[in-house]
Amino acid sequence: MHILLKQLRQEAFVIDVKNQIVHMVNQKKFLAGFPEMLTYTAFFSEFADKALPLSEADHARLQHAYHKTMQQHVRTINEVKLTSGEWVRLQFCTYEKKEDGEAVIMGFIEDISKEKLEYVTYLKETQFYHMLLSEKQAYGHINIAQDQFYGMGGIWNLYNELSEKLTYTQLYTRFIHKVVHPEDRRSYMELMDRSNLTQSYENGITRLKYEFRRIIEQNKMMWMEIEILLFKEPLQNELMALMYLTDIDERKKSSFQLRYESEFDQLTDVYNKKSAETKIMQCLRKQTEDLRAFLILDLDNFKEINDSFGHKAGDEILILFASQLKAVFHEHCIVGRFGGDEFIVFMKQIASDQEIDEALLKLYQKLQEEKLYDIKFSAGITLVKGSSDYETVFAQADKTLYQVKNSQKGVYQYYNRALNSIPDIREGIAEKTEGTGLSYENLELLEKKDFDTYLGEVGDIAYLVDPDTYDLLLGNTAFYDRVGLTKSQCRDKKCYEIMHRRKTPCPFCARANWSRDKFYLWKDMNTALEQEFLIKNKLILWKQQVVLLAIAVDISNDKSIVDSLESHATESHFLLSGIQHMQECVNFDDAMQSILETICHFFKAHHAGIWIMDEQSGLYTLKSEWIGCYSKDVWTLCEEEVAVLSAWLSAQKWNQPIKLENPQAMIGESFDMYQLMQSHHVENQHWIHLEEHGEEFGCLVINNTNANFQNVSFLESLSSFIVNEIKRHRLLQATLHANHYDLLTDVLNRNSYENNLSRYQSDAVRSLGVIVANIDNLKKINEDYGTVTGDQYIRHLANLMKMIFTQSDIYRFNGDEFLIIAINCEKAVLEHKVQMLKEKIEKNENFSVSLGFSWDSVECDVTALIHTADTVMKLNKKRHYDELHGSDDMQHRQLLRNLTKRIQKGEYVVYLQPKYHLKSHMGIGAEALIRQKHPEFGILPPSEFIPVLESNGVIRYIDLFVFEEVCKLLQKWQRDDMVVSLNFSRITLMEDDIINSMKKILDMYDFPRQCLEIEMTESTMENCSAMVYKTVQEIRQLGLRISLDDFGIRYSNLSVLNDIHFDTLKLDKSLIKTLVNEQRSRIILRNIIQMCRDLDIEMIAEGVETSRQEDILKTLDCPNGQGYLFARPIPVDTFEDHYILHRP
Repeated sequence: MHILLKQLRQEAFVIDVKNQIVHMVNQKKFLAGFPEMLTYTAFFSEFADKALPLSEADHARLQHAYHKTMQQHVRTINEVKLTSGEWVRLQFCTYEKKEDGEAVIMGFIEDISKEKLEYVTYLKETQFYHMLLSEKQAYGHINIAQDQFYGMGGIWNLYNELSEKLTYTQLYTRFIHKVVHPEDRRSYMELMDRSNLTQSYENGITRLKYEFRRIIEQNKMMWMEIEILLFKEPLQNELMALMYLTDIDERKKSSFQLRYESEFDQLTDVYNKKSAETKIMQCLRKQTEDLRAFLILDLDNFKEINDSFGHKAGDEILILFASQLKAVFHEHCIVGRFGGDEFIVFMKQIASDQEIDEALLKLYQKLQEEKLYDIKFSAGITLVKGSSDYETVFAQADKTLYQVKNSQKGVYQYYNRALNSIPDIREGIAEKTEGTGLSYENLELLEKKDFDTYLGEVGDIAYLVDPDTYDLLLGNTAFYDRVGLTKSQCRDKKCYEIMHRRKTPCPFCARANWSRDKFYLWKDMNTALEQEFLIKNKLILWKQQVVLLAIAVDISNDKSIVDSLESHATESHFLLSGIQHMQECVNFDDAMQSILETICHFFKAHHAGIWIMDEQSGLYTLKSEWIGCYSKDVWTLCEEEVAVLSAWLSAQKWNQPIKLENPQAMIGESFDMYQLMQSHHVENQHWIHLEEHGEEFGCLVINNTNANFQNVSFLESLSSFIVNEIKRHRLLQATLHANHYDLLTDVLNRNSYENNLSRYQSDAVRSLGVIVANIDNLKKINEDYGTVTGDQYIRHLANLMKMIFTQSDIYRFNGDEFLIIAINCEKAVLEHKVQMLKEKIEKNENFSVSLGFSWDSVECDVTALIHTADTVMKLNKKRHYDELHGSDDMQHRQLLRNLTKRIQKGEYVVYLQPKYHLKSHMGIGAEALIRQKHPEFGILPPSEFIPVLESNGVIRYIDLFVFEEVCKLLQKWQRDDMVVSLNFSRITLMEDDIINSMKKILDMYDFPRQCLEIEMTESTMENCSAMVYKTVQEIRQLGLRISLDDFGIRYSNLSVLNDIHFDTLKLDKSLIKTLVNEQRSRIILRNIIQMCRDLDIEMIAEGVETSRQEDILKTLDCPNGQGYLFARPIPVDTFEDHYILHRP
């Protein structure tokens, strides 16, 4: 028995009860200090002190357990915490010896500190997660192994009672059909399945997410994200899960909107130029035998239409033309707006060109039906068979369109074919462009924004109806909420079916009174909805169609309006007339003037006005006023009088309207107000508080009424309409503000950036600075601390920017991304502001921000500078992440390890392409080029692997590898007449520590520094001028040469030659290629060569491929050349054999 006990991991001892002796069997930790045998008395006297230092209570509990085992012959198990903080499990059990039948007691001691720590940690983490998840929409704790819910909260709280009766699987499968959108149910079911969760955990996946649409009240849909955290419960080792729901509805819809805005033209709702071209390119790459067609369509006389009828009419024509394009070219077609009045169409599959002719004829007919005035379009068409590239296809169609426009308008032509004429379209559009929009300020807004979005927050039901067919076209949010249906459910329904549950048109529908000039108001007791409405009908122009606008104001609980409508004719006339005229006004100020005029006429008053309190100052201001024809005095108040009036208005409780029959009635309440009334000849006053549900909108005052003084109900009836108009105005202002400003930070948004960019003229500015800022790890901040905390950090950063960059435009694009554009700000000043921002951010310990900065005073190209600043920001963000996590990004580290391994294995090698002196044909140096020796595909050029390395942020390692390899060669050769050049990636040159890295390598090798040349491309100098210029100067300080590469590849900015002293200028091969056939190229090259000679800059012609090119270069006195005519890039040993070993 003792032998078996010694093999156990627990410590063990045996108590011989009869002989009162304790035998130590397995001593490891707690029993290590005891002899192998001692008396019972000695053992227990020292047990609590030496082996297991316990509290008195725990010691007594162990004594009790021992005696229980001894007397009742049962096993006892006790887990106790020692005074040292460790946990042990102590077991007593009896054992009867075979030899004498006497019973002994065996004791086992097991250290369970680690087990207890894991369990306590598990409990704490679970409690912590529960505490965090309490802020979520819903959360649940599930035992996956046992198929049980342990608890739920949030909107899942109602399932807690059912969880006692149903398993986890039964519960989610029972309710999924009620709460998950049908299209999302299958994926949701697969995610929640226990076998999927178990398999995921076994595969190392501990966090799962899924976005879905959740069904809420009245069949509304809301986007949610369910996240599942998987972990093992330490004691039973069972798989557990914490699930929670997050409301992502706003973010998701914003994402959809942003995606839409990024792909579609906002005016015409067809693809924008970039999206259309991208999709067409994808189609063209596909190998197919189908006949396809590419069309460019251009509206004729569009400028004349804009000039004659205004840009609004022009926009309407563009919208209509685009809609008809989509209607005609809808199947297997891509329709996009190329810009201005130019559109492109790609037909993916056609039987013959007859199909195009028929489509264009149909388009002409549709335009004729719209009765557009003398609007024609021309088109250039090219047919595509097999694969092709977009540039070729576009060039052919564009060239054809150009020929068409120069010959005659209103025709179309196929590439390399004759013209096709187009029928005339000659109906007027005056009726269409008369500005017959809504009577609110929102007509232009409705043409750009969705009707639903604008009226969705006002509260009144609003909807559009086809006046001929009664088809319901569109409703606002309040409409769909009230009828309890979704937009799709209302599609193809009649207005009377939805609003009144009728099968035929309503007999009380006053169709004869509908007008485009004014609203027709009538009262409707809607039995289907069990509400009483004041209905306002008017014919309006909406999306090129005359429709009926219906607005239903709930008057069920506002008897004053109902009574007024049914009272005597005079008052009813004033009331309805006033409301109607107010609604017909174009803008808010005119609407307020109109209603105040009605009030003055009804009361024959001298003056009426609306006072609104300023939230910041607390003072009331006169927002609008009307001075009646009966007035003898203008009620203009000075600042002191405004303060008096504001104090009096703020003190009012507004239990009822205030009627002051004379100034003396004010003496007891406010002597200052009494004096104010006296000084302005106010004989009597009415005050009405404009409020709704406790929210104040202002105060209405009428001075010196001469009729209907006691008629307060008239004012109360009008007040609700005035409040509604103020709400509508506020909403419009908020909508317009939100269209240009970020709601969270109140800085400019992307829309403002795009608008400002479209008006930006680089020629009009002296300098331009750009700062890009991005909050580090904002997603994790939101996950760990909640979006409230994340929003606080975003606002804090925005406030810092507004405080420092007071004269600059600050934009928030999305989430954690900010952009600052500083026009005409000196570089030193801007750098100082950037440094101030960095210091302010560093003082804040809660979050960090990665910044990128660029500045230019030459071209001031916004896009290029943003690209540079964004690249710098990303590099700084990566550096911050690496410092914080030790490059803990597994994918990045794996890529870096693979790259290092390939370099060590010799998979990356340096090739050298010789450079020649043209007259002597002597080698004067070489350009170092990287190649990859692929085990399967052989030698690969840089284009096959450099882009991947750049996109993954590891290109610097290849650049520095080439740099060091060249240093090794130059040390080996020790030749001061052999210059080797190499090219660094733009990303590498923009890194802050690149100079230090180069210096460390240079210090390892001894060779003439002037033999090593760094090439800079012209595009790099243009796009990153502010930063790269500094790097270039530091490279020169290392003693290395600088070469300007690819000079003349597009257009050359000669100022770069003035800003930086280059040792060498390399002419791009595009210039060399045209030397033979173009005299102009030879003239340009001759002058460049002379300029370089005057500036003491060496010159090399790159891309020399023919003897004729070489002869011309010699004639022009170009000294050096490089190209396939002389030698292709060759291995180092081959180069050494030809140019080093056998060179004198």
